[in-house]
Amino acid sequence: MYSKMKIFNMALAFLNEKATDENIETLKDFYPIARDKVLKECHWDFATAYKKLIYPEVDSVNPKFSYSFKYPDSCLFAIEIIGSKGKKNEFEISTDEKGGKVINTSECPVILKYTRLIEDEKIYPSDFVNCLAACLAYMSAYAITRNIAVVNDCIDLYETLLLRLGET
Repeated sequence: MYSKMKIFNMALAFLNEKATDENIETLKDFYPIARDKVLKECHWDFATAYKKLIYPEVDSVNPKFSYSFKYPDSCLFAIEIIGSKGKKNEFEISTDEKGGKVINTSECPVILKYTRLIEDEKIYPSDFVNCLAACLAYMSAYAITRNIAVVNDCIDLYETLLLRLGET
């Protein structure tokens, strides 16, 4: 089981730095950005969800699409829209006139496949934690070390981990 502090310690280990109060505060600042980035950049089974979109929220003003559905609160990233007969539908994310996110598509009802925001570190699998710690390390590297070579090493590590995930 993982915790935010364990993830911070892994990131600091990648940076070859100690867990000082200042370093922990820096990691806290970058953590939600890194978490969301890693969730979006790879398919994670533990964060995949489906939601049936039945009732359009507003009339679509987009001439390419007939329907606009409210973007679910738990949706971090829309992966695909599945229409009748399991067929993938074209869709587009935009905002309504009040600034809320909407999903525009040409069919109703549809099923949204999406990446759900997961904030409970206890359910993160080890591959995700490793990628998250590496991403957190590269995002915070310059603020902590003031060394661009360390930043580049951490970027390389993160990209390598993502590539290896794609190979499995």
